[in-house]
Amino acid sequence: MMSDFIISFKNSFLCTIKDGGFIFWCILYPIILISIMFFAFSGIAAEEISEIDIGYDEKSPAIAIIDEIEYINGKKMNLKEAEIELKDKKIISYLKEDGNLLVTERGMYQSIVKSIADISKKWMTLYKEGKDLNKTDFETSFIKEVNQDNRPFDIIYFSTIAMFSLYGYFGGISIIENMLPNRSIIGQRFSISPLKKSKSLIAAMLTIVFLNIISNILLLIYVVNILKLGLINDIPKTIFLIISGNIFGTGLGIFIGSSLNLSEGLKIGIGVAFTLLLAFVSGMMNPKIKYMLDSELPIINKINPISLITDNLYRVNMLGMNGEYLKDGISIIIAGFAFIILSAFFLRRQRYDSL
Repeated sequence: MMSDFIISFKNSFLCTIKDGGFIFWCILYPIILISIMFFAFSGIAAEEISEIDIGYDEKSPAIAIIDEIEYINGKKMNLKEAEIELKDKKIISYLKEDGNLLVTERGMYQSIVKSIADISKKWMTLYKEGKDLNKTDFETSFIKEVNQDNRPFDIIYFSTIAMFSLYGYFGGISIIENMLPNRSIIGQRFSISPLKKSKSLIAAMLTIVFLNIISNILLLIYVVNILKLGLINDIPKTIFLIISGNIFGTGLGIFIGSSLNLSEGLKIGIGVAFTLLLAFVSGMMNPKIKYMLDSELPIINKINPISLITDNLYRVNMLGMNGEYLKDGISIIIAGFAFIILSAFFLRRQRYDSL
């Protein structure tokens, strides 16, 4: 009956909002952490492009381009000299005779020089093929340009918001702890109550998702109206991505709570470690970690829900790009429901000799 569902939802709602742990970890802690980040980053200026020192072979096809770029200081040298200067960090890259680039590190400046090297190699290929470069249109752009300020900390903020959207995990753990008769007094009372277990589980899950979404929205209001970070420009898509994270986090919490025979403290510890790890590889501690993994091991962040939410929050709010957010959000929601279905399997198998 619908009355059973309403009773279960009401009870779950009241228990959750009276829980001091929920008030701190889901409402106060996100605001505190974002505030610490804001004050820590406010005195750090965005990185400006300074002069770039490079070496090049005298027959490198990129020489003509390098001479036209004022912030690049090119120095003619052979390969052995370049290896020594790269090791001593006197230059950041070396352009070889064949147009290839020699570097010892990754970074923004190396990427700039690589772009120049790639263009010069294309020109050299066209020339060798006998094409008339005077008839080649180098002015037409096939890339949509989007103006954006140099804001290196946006990825960190978005990754942090994405991490908090998964905090429904802790509510999912609490749901199972309060439903299992061998885990709590509430679970024992629940096991002999006339309320349908499936309706109670759905009501409790919706309560956690609803309350955590509200806490996430409060965080966004704080970020936009108090800190004035200018991060959120597309509210509907941002809310959709946050909802997807909440469903995934709650489903994962229910799955871990029902499948592992551990104490509640250990299950919570697993959740803390897991969400921090996902946030770490998605760029919360240092965006360079994310860029490195996207380049070397892209599969990691393609299945990382925090990374997917982070990327799409950045795209829809900072770049106005909407291509992937719906697909990625639906994929995260499906994964959350898959965890819930698996949880039902574990819950049905549990039997108790005595309580």
